[in-house]
Amino acid sequence: MISINQNGSRTDVGNLFRGDFMKRRIKILIFVLIVVIISSGTIGTLFFFTVIQNASPSARYGSAMVYDPVLRKAIFFGGGCQDADGYELFNDMWLYDPTSNVWTEINPTVKQSARSSHSMVYDSINHKTILFGGWDDTIGLMNDTWIYDSPASSPDTRYWHGMVYDSN
Repeated sequence: MISINQNGSRTDVGNLFRGDFMKRRIKILIFVLIVVIISSGTIGTLFFFTVIQNASPSARYGSAMVYDPVLRKAIFFGGGCQDADGYELFNDMWLYDPTSNVWTEINPTVKQSARSSHSMVYDSINHKTILFGGWDDTIGLMNDTWIYDSPASSPDTRYWHGMVYDSN
């Protein structure tokens, strides 16, 4: 994101948000972490966002988000915030459904440690989300890699049904 000042100079403010392009929907999803930037001489910064009324991740910095085209949802993880007691890091994971405009917190069996300033990417060949590195106030710089395998969809609940296995 670029902020344009009165003298025509540009300031890169791209580290203040995380987003991912959903090329099939031709839409950019941006989870805005800092919406207002006040600086002398700024004449405008463009923000495009949709107000979401339901539960969603708390305000934070240094989070990461990636779009999973199989789930057709964005996966959001981690980040941190500062309060009177210092810094708090998060290891919560959320799914955002752009069709219904709803956030849902998910709880994988194994969770990554809390962190900020990490990176995530979607591996379209293996259909997995990869998270790398970040920062932890205790450990410092991190170089671990986590792979999240999105849960496959399953049929609706039912009874009086049958199953068969074909070994061919």
